[in-house]
Amino acid sequence: MNKENNKNINKKRILMCFQSAEYGGVEKQILDIIECESKYYDIHVMTPNGPLVDEYLKAGAVEHVNLSPRAEFDLLYSYKVYKYCKNNNIKVVHGHELKAGALSTFGAFWARVPKRIYHVHTPFVEWKHSELKKFFAQSVNLVVNWIVANMFSTHVLALTESIRETRVNKEHVFSKKIVVIPNGVVLDKFKFDQDGRKKIRKKYKMGEADFVFGYVARLTEEKGHKYLLIAFKKFKNLVNNGHDIKNLSRDVIEKIKNSKLLFAGGGKLEKEIENLIKKYDLVDSVIVTGRFEEEDKIPLYSSFDVFTFASYAEGFGIVLIEAMKMGLPSIVSDIPVLHDVGGDAVLYAKPDDVNMWKSKMVDLISDSDLRNQLSANAIRQAQKFSMKKFCENYKNLYA
Repeated sequence: MNKENNKNINKKRILMCFQSAEYGGVEKQILDIIECESKYYDIHVMTPNGPLVDEYLKAGAVEHVNLSPRAEFDLLYSYKVYKYCKNNNIKVVHGHELKAGALSTFGAFWARVPKRIYHVHTPFVEWKHSELKKFFAQSVNLVVNWIVANMFSTHVLALTESIRETRVNKEHVFSKKIVVIPNGVVLDKFKFDQDGRKKIRKKYKMGEADFVFGYVARLTEEKGHKYLLIAFKKFKNLVNNGHDIKNLSRDVIEKIKNSKLLFAGGGKLEKEIENLIKKYDLVDSVIVTGRFEEEDKIPLYSSFDVFTFASYAEGFGIVLIEAMKMGLPSIVSDIPVLHDVGGDAVLYAKPDDVNMWKSKMVDLISDSDLRNQLSANAIRQAQKFSMKKFCENYKNLYA
């Protein structure tokens, strides 16, 4: 698909290369960039067909090329990027994630594109693998990433300062190459929706009195759903253990009995998570929505009492900003990037420490003052990540 009539020969042309047009954090960030920058630049997107392609074109992208790498070292893909850049007078190539980013940056280097931006959103050293695969994958990735970042790119992006440190100290990227640009959110959009809360709770058979812990994320290994599920099982089991709940009021015990855990999102682990829910006898207490429509996101947040974010590895964690702007008290993984985003406005728990997660759940369900304080802090913290600042940063980067 393309929009030839929207092209303007006076605008600098930018090619965005990535390997999915499904709904996700990287893909959503690209949509935000297009919405911000299409008034200043002609933005071309090179990605496979997917549900977000139409959104990219509506947002102002002038052309879509249905192409992505077929293999780890797909030099034919690099050649096609090279040809496209030469034929379309591309002045900036912005390559996302390791495979598409590395191969497109090489193609842009080959075509002598003046500005070549390389962006692996979540550092590959934090990806989840088996130990054997981790050793071999990271060894190869480290070499490829070093070559592309230091030799073929002109700029390497990092979403936060802690990721910048990872790029320098663990990936050995030259510090002068790195530009830090945090993600942004249209903050005014994220407001509590009472009618949406009622709709979601009714849809998933949750009562208004139920205390709901919610998580918005694709069901993949890095997101930590399995450990959060185990922690929630331990949390629910408190009501069967008199020693553990002797200091809790009757009201809190009732809240624990009526608590729910909602996983909003689909993904490759969906069936596995559903089987674990049955195994842990949590069918009446844990909900998996599967993929949901974007229009349901704010109603979903509104249905939560506490936001949980159990990820092992993140490039940024934009859902945390959204949840904070909604005023949700949150428990999030104790990893550097989420400290960058959450500051002192959230509670932290080590990703695989299920007892710590259980303890934080107890803290929040039993202390309304703590919830109110975190809610106020969260709204204030979210203001640091405005879409206006995000747009200004990318306009300057592409100039």
